[in-house]
Amino acid sequence: MVRDERTFPGVLKPPAAFGLSLTGNASTIAPKYRIFNTSSQGQIKGISYKLIPVGHSVPGACSVLLTLPDCKRILYTGDVRFHGENEVSIDDYCQSIGGQVDILIIEGTRVNKEEVLSEEEIGDDIRIDIEKTEGLVLINFGWKDLTRFNTVYHAAKENGRILVISPKLAYLLYEMHSNFSTEYSDPRTMPNLKVYLKREGDLLYSKADYEKYRMEYLHFHGRNIAQADRNIVRVAERLGVGGYPDNPKNPLPKTSEGEPYDYQELYELATHHLENGVRAYQIRQSPQQYVLMFSYWDANELFDLIPIDKEYSTHYISASTEPFNEEMEVDETKMVNWLDFFNVKYDYEEKKEQKIFVRRHVSGHASKKELKN
Repeated sequence: MVRDERTFPGVLKPPAAFGLSLTGNASTIAPKYRIFNTSSQGQIKGISYKLIPVGHSVPGACSVLLTLPDCKRILYTGDVRFHGENEVSIDDYCQSIGGQVDILIIEGTRVNKEEVLSEEEIGDDIRIDIEKTEGLVLINFGWKDLTRFNTVYHAAKENGRILVISPKLAYLLYEMHSNFSTEYSDPRTMPNLKVYLKREGDLLYSKADYEKYRMEYLHFHGRNIAQADRNIVRVAERLGVGGYPDNPKNPLPKTSEGEPYDYQELYELATHHLENGVRAYQIRQSPQQYVLMFSYWDANELFDLIPIDKEYSTHYISASTEPFNEEMEVDETKMVNWLDFFNVKYDYEEKKEQKIFVRRHVSGHASKKELKN
């Protein structure tokens, strides 16, 4: 997604803008990037361009229409779909293009797929799946797919459950809210939404167990600023709200010029997860209250989430893309084995004596029929 700082004041700047850099073994790398408004038009060296927002599984996707000096028109569609939530129709898209093109460069990810599903249909299926489950619902979906997040969130909310998301998704939602406050709500204040808190460090859920750069709302900025001050306890010492600020063996770091957050805001953002996050034992006590975002990489959490000494009704929903390489196929087989070990129910079909998840998913790419249209 590309943006224009002059159009959107208050844009959160990259680390390089604050004089920070990434130091390698041989040289210092200072990243640079330009940002545009996705609805903008203009010219570059005599070539006119128009960026046309399109529907995809991540926000900010767009097509590029180029008009050359000889009036020849070239359209690069990028990744497109016309079946997502509140997305433009094919007719609206063609109207934005405004006429014939001479050269069309089009994606073909699903050129051999006839099936056309809508995000609304997927949402209905997920809502029914949750409604039929007595205990905990585990659901896997891409953390960058904000359309799917909204679908799952509303399905959970309609069933009176709390959606518990990963810290990575919480960070993304917070950054989207910070930059597009009229389009995205503050995840810290959204009803029926919490963040999952994994055990780390000494496994006691204490502040000392967590480094602030690992916390959800600070995943990027907490990692890249105040490098000598990674632990939340160190921030508390600076603010005089905890720790041992007078410890001569562990002096407080100096404030770095140009930090995007002051220490008070750092502390509030970092500890919000600790104060308001949902822990495994809380879910285990009241599983019927929750829908937990859950992927293959979270499988170890099953030991904390599901007691093996009693019957525990849990249902897993796969709302993500199907495997498209050998490594993903192996990971899916491992996931099936994890779920079977803990007696987690899931919908599946068998292919070549392998269990394959029945998915609640609509692709971010157009089908064969849509591409023809």
